[in-house]
Amino acid sequence: MKRLIFLFAIALLMPLVSLAQQWALVKVSVASMRTEGRHSAELSTQALMGTPLKILKQQGEWYYVQMPDGYKAYVPESLIEILSPNQMENWRNAHRVVVTAMQSAIMAEGTPVSDLVLGCILQSNGGSNGQTQVVTPDGRTGYVRTQDIADLDEWARQDFDTDLIINVARQMLGMAYLWGGTSTKMADCSGFTKTCYFANAIILQRDASQQALYGTRINPSQWEKAQKGDLLFWGNSAGRVTHVGMYVNEGLCIHCSGMVKYNSIDPTDGRYIGRDLLSIRRIAGNIGTEGITPVIMHPWYFNPKN
Repeated sequence: MKRLIFLFAIALLMPLVSLAQQWALVKVSVASMRTEGRHSAELSTQALMGTPLKILKQQGEWYYVQMPDGYKAYVPESLIEILSPNQMENWRNAHRVVVTAMQSAIMAEGTPVSDLVLGCILQSNGGSNGQTQVVTPDGRTGYVRTQDIADLDEWARQDFDTDLIINVARQMLGMAYLWGGTSTKMADCSGFTKTCYFANAIILQRDASQQALYGTRINPSQWEKAQKGDLLFWGNSAGRVTHVGMYVNEGLCIHCSGMVKYNSIDPTDGRYIGRDLLSIRRIAGNIGTEGITPVIMHPWYFNPKN
């Protein structure tokens, strides 16, 4: 027992080992990422099954990784499948599908293999009779309803569609708030907007304060000029952005605060959110600019040689 305690203590004190040439894929439907390499550390964000991660360092069972949006956090080894550069290249060139349903599952002979959420990515072996055979990043196989998925390449090339983005947001109405959440299970305010835009194959930045830096700026005093899908930002008295939502129409907005719900940015509306806007940012017309990355243009998802 003393030896085990000693080894555990040594592991905690081990310096972070650089593993910058290695990659990983998330192998569970939603992986929780932490601010430090311990389970009791603050939840900072989440990543979905099939999300490519660049491994930066290792400390015991914890890996310090970078996500496709540039965000960095710690994840335990139990939630990821580590890949060599060659394996990562093979994954980028494989036939893959993405989950487009809000919730789904992989089944094998009537037994669940894994739950799935909107945005999970899997390799596919084709299928028939309304079922598609899929493979998880760690090699588990099973079948998912064909209607719940789309070919990743076709999905990544879809047109910008604010109706799709707002429709996903509406399907999340009533969903509970979770600090650090970024999925259709639970989300925080910026995780909510990020999830909705990812349904349209667009990668936004992780935090509200980051999302507020990109896209066309609209003067908040001219909120009547807001368009469907515009990002709305609120903050504190010092002007620091602390909250984000999305514009729907006629002053109505949808956001995650306590739960996903509607409010209004029109001070004369009984549903008024109760605080003035700090800024408005328009994503439309800015796809592919800094901070607003289409999946099809991201080299972690697709081989730039193709």
